[in-house]
Amino acid sequence: MHSPLKSALAMFFVLVLAACGSSTNPTAIPQPTQLPPTPASTNTLPSPTIPPPPTFTPTFIPPTPTLFPPTLAPSARLEFVATIDAPDKLSRPDGLATDAENNLYVLDARKNRVVKFDASGKFLLKWGKAGIGKGEILSLGWGGLASHRDFVYVVDNANTRIDKFTNDGKFVTMWGQNADGTREFVRPIYVAVNSQGNVYVTDDENPEIKIFDADGKFLGKWGEKGTGAGRLSHVTGIAIDSQDNVWLADFENNLIQQFSADGKYLTGFGKKGTALGELTGPNGLALDSFGHIYVTDRMNHRVQVFLPDGTLLAAIGSRGKANEQFDFPAGIAVNSQNNIYVSDERNNRVQQFRLVQSQP
Repeated sequence: MHSPLKSALAMFFVLVLAACGSSTNPTAIPQPTQLPPTPASTNTLPSPTIPPPPTFTPTFIPPTPTLFPPTLAPSARLEFVATIDAPDKLSRPDGLATDAENNLYVLDARKNRVVKFDASGKFLLKWGKAGIGKGEILSLGWGGLASHRDFVYVVDNANTRIDKFTNDGKFVTMWGQNADGTREFVRPIYVAVNSQGNVYVTDDENPEIKIFDADGKFLGKWGEKGTGAGRLSHVTGIAIDSQDNVWLADFENNLIQQFSADGKYLTGFGKKGTALGELTGPNGLALDSFGHIYVTDRMNHRVQVFLPDGTLLAAIGSRGKANEQFDFPAGIAVNSQNNIYVSDERNNRVQQFRLVQSQP
């Protein structure tokens, strides 16, 4: 039996179903729209349009060589910079010197004159002519000169004297031939001036270094003939370091030696030969601000650079006429900017170099 409450509930459900529709399936829930899968990249998508860069020609700037520093690198090289010549041509240039303004002085030996250039090799002036009078020069075809403060000291070897000029060529004084007819020198070769202004002169075939004040007053001499350490035979090149020690090149002993200002032997190096580091007729001598020693190795037609203990740093040259070649190199000088000048005697020119670090 159905109770009235059950009948009423049954009728309620029938009405609800009728209102929702006659289907007995539940209403489907709509699914979200499925996006198509992203295809793998095929590099076919167009790239954004980018305008091409402007066309230009790059300007090559050569690297600036590094000057050899006080803390020494393992090796170095001499790099050619320029050839220097006078407008009317040099003839057998020998002695070289530089001043505080880095001007270069050249003893143009065969023409019996001094030629002055600026640091870049630009000709400035010349003075001197052949003769025996005041301000005249009579060279044997070789000889040195030195600059100190505002003066230039010239080896006038055929006249067996030293001539002193201002740095613009005005004659100041000369000495070497005494009033009694005696001579101070056999044949002076090279000259150097120390920080006190004292003048040191090497004398051909005379194993002595003679010392004068700036006006030519004789102060003393030292040296002993021989072939061993501290002995002299045929001294040519001379240079004075920042401590006023004297460095000498001995042409016959093939030695580079250092002495104190009063002639005490300090150190030296050298061996005759043609291999690198060996010497055959060392002639000119110069020092740079780092204490490197520059030697014109005359008979080997080259320039070599050493440390004070004789360690070889660099060498350049062979016999010939091209740049970096020599035909009997003679004088050598280094200015305060460490520019190196070498008189290439038989090629009648001066070559300029700088010492740079070798690239690995």
